[in-house]
Amino acid sequence: MDLTHANMRGVDLRDTDLREVELSIFLAGADLRGANMEGMSLTSARLWHANLEGANLKFANLTDAYLSAANLQGANLEGARLTSHLDGADLRNANLSNANLWRALIHNTNLSGADLRNANLSGVDFSGNHPGVLSFSDIIPLLANLTNIDLTSSAQTDTPPRLSITSYPVRFNGTDVTFADLRGADLSGAGLANINFTGADFRNAVLCGADLIGATIHQNQSRAQELIKLGAIYACR
Repeated sequence: MDLTHANMRGVDLRDTDLREVELSIFLAGADLRGANMEGMSLTSARLWHANLEGANLKFANLTDAYLSAANLQGANLEGARLTSHLDGADLRNANLSNANLWRALIHNTNLSGADLRNANLSGVDFSGNHPGVLSFSDIIPLLANLTNIDLTSSAQTDTPPRLSITSYPVRFNGTDVTFADLRGADLSGAGLANINFTGADFRNAVLCGADLIGATIHQNQSRAQELIKLGAIYACR
C-alpha cells in the first residue's frame, strides 16, 4: 500500500503492522501505539507529538526524523538509526541498545530507564535532560556533552558495565551519578571534578589520570581513600 502522499496527521494506527506500507512522512500527532514498523524507512518523517508508545521500530531508519515531544515510552528502537530531532521526547524504558544516535538532538528528553547498551552517542548533547541514562554497557560517548545529566543507576542486569571514555573529551561537569553502577568502567583521564559519586559502585574501575578534585566518592571521604588503597578503585599502574 502506498500512502506516501497522504496527509496522516493525527491518524489512528494503533497495533497496525505497517511493514508493507509506504507511509507518508506527515505523521504529526499520529497514534502509533504498538504499531509494527520494524526495519522501515522513516527518513525525515514528521512525527512530532506522535504517540509511539510500545511501537516496534527495531532497525528503523529515522535519519533526520522530527520526533520532538513524541511519546516513545517502552518503544523498541534496537539498532535503529536515530540521527533525529528528539528534543522533548519521552523515551522512558525505551530499548535503544545498538542504536545509532550520532549527533542526535536530545534536549529535555526523558531517558529514565532507557537501555543504551552498545549505543553510539557520538556528538550527542544531553544538556538539561531529565534523570536516567541507566544502562552504561559499551556506550560510545565520543564528544558527548553530559553536562547536568542525571546518570543515577538502577540497572537491572548482572553484567558488569564496560563504559570506556578513554581518549574521549567527555565532560561530566555537574553530573549526578549517585549509586551508579560503574564496575569495570575505564575513566582514565576523565574530568570528574566536583561530581557526587556517593554510593556508586567503582569495583575494578580505572581512574588513571582522572581529575577528581572536589568529587565525592563516599559520604565519608576518609573511607573513599580506603577504597582506593584497597584497590576497589584502581589508580595509575
